[in-house]
Amino acid sequence: MYSIIDIETTGGKYNEEGITDIAIYRFDGQQVVDKLVSLVNPGKPIQPFVVKLTGISDKMVRTAPKFHELAKRIVEITQDSVIVAHNALFDYRILRTEFERLGYPFERESLCTVSLAQELIPDMESYSLGKLAKAIGIPVSDRHRADGDAIVTLKLFQLLLAKDTEKKILTSLIKKDEGPKYEGDLKKIVDELPSETGVYYMYDSHGSLLFLSKSKNIKRSVSQHFSKSDKLSEKLRKQTDKVVFDLSGNELMASIWEQRAYAGQKPKYIPRFRKSSPNYGLFPKVDEDLGAGLELAKLDDRPVDEPTLVFSSFRGAQASLGKLAREYKLQPQWLGLEPEGTNGVLPEILEQVDTPLLSKTLDRFSINGKSFVLLEKGRNTGEKSAFLIENGSLSGFGFVALNHQINQIGILKTVLTQVESNLAYKQIIEAYLRKKRRPKRIEIP
Repeated sequence: MYSIIDIETTGGKYNEEGITDIAIYRFDGQQVVDKLVSLVNPGKPIQPFVVKLTGISDKMVRTAPKFHELAKRIVEITQDSVIVAHNALFDYRILRTEFERLGYPFERESLCTVSLAQELIPDMESYSLGKLAKAIGIPVSDRHRADGDAIVTLKLFQLLLAKDTEKKILTSLIKKDEGPKYEGDLKKIVDELPSETGVYYMYDSHGSLLFLSKSKNIKRSVSQHFSKSDKLSEKLRKQTDKVVFDLSGNELMASIWEQRAYAGQKPKYIPRFRKSSPNYGLFPKVDEDLGAGLELAKLDDRPVDEPTLVFSSFRGAQASLGKLAREYKLQPQWLGLEPEGTNGVLPEILEQVDTPLLSKTLDRFSINGKSFVLLEKGRNTGEKSAFLIENGSLSGFGFVALNHQINQIGILKTVLTQVESNLAYKQIIEAYLRKKRRPKRIEIP
């Protein structure tokens, strides 16, 4: 649980400032669950330069509640949460100073979106809230007012959480825990999980990652881990202290997220069926009888050639290619498959490859040499998942909420989490294209 905070003050000597405007958004990692927005009567004059900067005058705050009148509400809304602010050193210090004046020890963990952005969005010209927001396409309104800046900070933090595929933010907080939070209460862990599509991560009480996986229903999958009798489930049942999750909004994002998570993290337990990369590919081949056809072969056997399509297994390749052959009326042997009913013996006369038909069919599903943005539904209304494919490779993925974030390639690349090209991402994208025949996409010239 996080408390996204922004505070405006009177200005003045260090530790003598008073709060004039405060906004707190309680955020559970997925949505805002509570908020507090209020002007505050600081009980002292506001410095002229601050009035000019924020637009908040002494007259505006004269009838506003004083800090001690808001203190109980601030404690409640930030209870059991981490303070998040842009330049958290300032906002958290001001908040603690006000509570010290009341004789109350206000202690919370804190995160600074400036330092997080410097790590997760490197090489920006400026990390000031306004300039950074503009660079990554976050709309800004009511700048230098607590509510306006808190909303921008919240949207920035959501983006940073999505880009933090190695879960550095989370693990830095878990490692500060003194002991098991749930004390073996696995039911409570499951009850707090959503029945939605995403990726879940299971940690022990020391913050070590035990297991991660994608799921169409996170609650059900974790519940099954805790109820099955196999060896892996038994270990997870005994060692799991926390389960956190990323909602993906769709299965494609969950698959990409899972692949990226495995690439950046090393969970203690990895399921046997987990494959880090595809093993088979469909390669061009010239056949004396067929003409220009295709051959299904192991990737290791054709290390120099570029596969048209890739598959995780031989059986999966056969199933997918057989389905394509049936749906698009292709001869199985054009795709490197044995015709049905031949028992492995090809007939003496083979039908010549209809090259235009084969090329048109495969062009629907192969991303080789293509550049486009693939769009899917997001985690909530108004948000989209975006996958950037450049020259036949996935180069970035993430969430966008505004059209100009999609249409301006420079902003899009900054917003998205960048990935290095590999065949595993190609296999995931192409499998999705075979499953969803009319995906929404924007071609890149």
